[in-house]
Amino acid sequence: MSAHEKYKIPISILRLPDVIGEFDNRGRHLGIQSSLLRDIPIGTKKVANKKFSLVYARDVVTAINKCIREKPFGHILNIAGDEEFTLKDYANMVAKELNVKNPKFDKSKQSLLPSTMAAVLDNYKAKSILGWLPTPASEWLPKVVAWNMEHENMQYTSNIIQQQIKEAENRDD
Repeated sequence: MSAHEKYKIPISILRLPDVIGEFDNRGRHLGIQSSLLRDIPIGTKKVANKKFSLVYARDVVTAINKCIREKPFGHILNIAGDEEFTLKDYANMVAKELNVKNPKFDKSKQSLLPSTMAAVLDNYKAKSILGWLPTPASEWLPKVVAWNMEHENMQYTSNIIQQQIKEAENRDD
């Protein structure tokens, strides 16, 4: 931003929370979905009650396209959904989509979500400057859950999930 202010370099910064979508190359959502389906407790260590934001992957694409058209240079824009989640909130929403009763949680185990920061991002500026509107989780979550129920899609991310789990277990933070 200092380069923009000093030299008028055209720059916009988009800040994103965890991105959730049908083609989840980080395995964050599918890790939760798989745990729920296999009755494995979801880790809540250090994030049990922290609220955070998520954003739907297609909304990120829309925000980037709007930035290209609108050129909001000199701004830092939070591209995040309107909802605030705790890990339990999100896991319970996924469980409801899967018809899984009584999901299990383990406060001694590290979680895959949130990975970037346990904070809620205020998206007001992105909505007002870009005219961008995030898709409600109630609309995108069923699509993501259904996509991840397809065997070939689960296969794609299974190695990624295993790697993420190993990294989470080895983290001290």
